[in-house]
Amino acid sequence: MKFRDLERGPTQGRTEDFELPGGVAVKIRVVPLLAGRDREIEAGAVEYAKSVGAEPKQGEPSYERGVYAHTILRATLDPEDGAPFFASIAEMLDPDKGLDRDRLAMLFEWQQQAQADFAPRAGKLTNAQFFEWLERTAEAPDGTDLPFESSPRVMRRAFARGMARLYRETAAGYLALLQETARLRSEIASLMGKSSPMPGSPDTATSLPPSAESPPSPPPSPPAEGDA
Repeated sequence: MKFRDLERGPTQGRTEDFELPGGVAVKIRVVPLLAGRDREIEAGAVEYAKSVGAEPKQGEPSYERGVYAHTILRATLDPEDGAPFFASIAEMLDPDKGLDRDRLAMLFEWQQQAQADFAPRAGKLTNAQFFEWLERTAEAPDGTDLPFESSPRVMRRAFARGMARLYRETAAGYLALLQETARLRSEIASLMGKSSPMPGSPDTATSLPPSAESPPSPPPSPPAEGDA
């Protein structure tokens, strides 16, 4: 098989069970795309965003929806004959019979997995971009697209690992603070047991700083998968 045959090769891509609107389950094949397709997808996304009166730029929900749709149109095939599964963008995004947000996201994710499996796209997540995504994700309203969702899979995986490491370090710091607080309380209790307070001396037990009287609040728990 030649490189140019990557998209249409019968053994390439991922065969998946996909449930259409209405509950009908079908088999589809989702394939990786060659680099030249990126220009087509971007141009199609710009055209779609303009058609609905939105600004054609990254981060704009209508533009991102166009990226999803044009990627899926080119990458989703009939597993039996290799023909495109969807006839057009209009069919896919029909407001009455088309794909909803969840189905679009599922197909796009499958395509990104196929891309990573067979033709991974280059991508490097910088520290500045990581913290920008972290802030924008935390501030994003429920139900909106998150800043990392349309990025190459390698960058989304790097972001997920970065969040896990950041939380692990936060939890480790919290545990160390708890242990230090317990050590200080133990030392104070030992000193109090060895000496008797003089008349008029302040009550040590009531004079402790707040950090020594009670443990600090734990770090926030990471969101459940369904909340992300």
